Amino acid sequence: QLARLDKQYDLTQKIRENDRLKIANQWNTIVIFALLVLVLSGVVIFLIVRERMRKKQALLEVRNKELEIENRHKAYVNEQKRQALLVKLHAQIKNTLQFQRLQVGYHESKKHEEFLAAITRQSVIGTTEWDFYIREVNQLSDGRLQRLREEAQQLTAQDVIVICLICLGLDINRSCSLLNMTVNTMYQRRKRIKM
Repeated sequence: QLARLDKQYDLTQKIRENDRLKIANQWNTIVIFALLVLVLSGVVIFLIVRERMRKKQALLEVRNKELEIENRHKAYVNEQKRQALLVKLHAQIKNTLQFQRLQVGYHESKKHEEFLAAITRQSVIGTTEWDFYIREVNQLSDGRLQRLREEAQQLTAQDVIVICLICLGLDINRSCSLLNMTVNTMYQRRKRIKM
């Protein structure tokens, strides 16, 4: 009977130990499953976030390319305008210089005065045309000339014309001839504009 009780006790102990091991295994399985779910959720979230980031990056690249194309087109249009403006200005400068030479060489005569008046109207840059050049240079420089005029209100109309000539790439000698200034006066004016 004692041997039977010992066997039964050992069997009960083994059953309890097996039950403890089963419970421990179940907890381990639950923890592993929970960790697996957590890792899979993290992977899914990471993939979703990465996909969104890729879409955003693709949209940004497309937008950057559009802006780049737009800027190139704008720069091309501005360069074309600048070239046209320079051609027109150079032609008018040439005519103005020829006119000044003619004016010195001609004697007083009604015919010559009419001729000079016609040339003046057609070829010589008048005060109203400077406004056109100022507007064009302002547009070519993306409105910087207008902002400069607003910031430095002590700039005179003549100063603005000098700035336009500088922007259009005219040298000092031609600028002086065009504006009937001496070289020293032009240097002084440029110095004042810089200050």
